[in-house]
Amino acid sequence: MLSDALDIYLNDHLAVLVAERELCQRMEQENEQTPLAGYLQEHRGLCEEGERIVRDLLKSRGANASSLKTTAAWLAEKLGRLKLNGQITGYAPASRVLELEGLTVATQARLMLWRCLSASGVTFAGEPSPDWDELCDQADRQLAELRALQSAAAADAFGDA
Repeated sequence: MLSDALDIYLNDHLAVLVAERELCQRMEQENEQTPLAGYLQEHRGLCEEGERIVRDLLKSRGANASSLKTTAAWLAEKLGRLKLNGQITGYAPASRVLELEGLTVATQARLMLWRCLSASGVTFAGEPSPDWDELCDQADRQLAELRALQSAAAADAFGDA
């Protein structure tokens, strides 16, 4: 039963990672002419690495990635694009603020995943496991960077309000 619980937990986090990657990819497209572009490309790479780690861990445990959960997460990110942003077309500065907050929440979830796996002593069957503590440190650094980026975006979007 505990094995099933861990597989469910991993699949839930895999879905969050998929949504995080998709949001990051969308933000890259909307911010390709801004200083944020380089950060977003790096962030997306770390999301992809996280996805690979979780998929490999599930596979090493003899479990499958839930296509239902990952598809639902992919779709939820797409539906999130339909929100009204105060202008008829284009990308609003307020959208950047909210999307950076979304990346912050997803990165915090990823940090908690790595901490959980570290504290639980989860390992890959028959192969070396990632350095969970290094992944935690990496996510902590991302969170600090995201907080700074979100503050700058908020000042840009709402500074004259």
